[in-house]
Amino acid sequence: MRRTPDLGARRALRVLVLCHDTLVPPRGARGYSRRAPPEWRTEFDVLRALRALGHETRVLGAQHDVEAVLAAVRARRPDVVFNLLVEFHGQPGFDQHVEGLEKGQEKEFELPPELAARQGR
Repeated sequence: MRRTPDLGARRALRVLVLCHDTLVPPRGARGYSRRAPPEWRTEFDVLRALRALGHETRVLGAQHDVEAVLAAVRARRPDVVFNLLVEFHGQPGFDQHVEGLEKGQEKEFELPPELAARQGR
């Protein structure tokens, strides 16, 4: 029989989960129907799993507003940003730029020119 190593007590992390604003699970949701799962099932399952592991989670539905993401990172100072975005500002390629926020404000966050113009930067 194979034994798993004792890793000791794990530290609870502050996790900010980013997702599309229409996919934030409703407050108080305790589950969903497997026969007709809602569109937000992945987000719900990720949040439930993180909480079951003892982590403190916050979810932010932000698909269009860079400032909302920056404000959440500054205010919550997460240990981890779990990015469930598949697009940002309607552009599939922009989601990769959100990953730069995982470092908080340690590095300058630069937007692609097309998104910067839309954000008025």
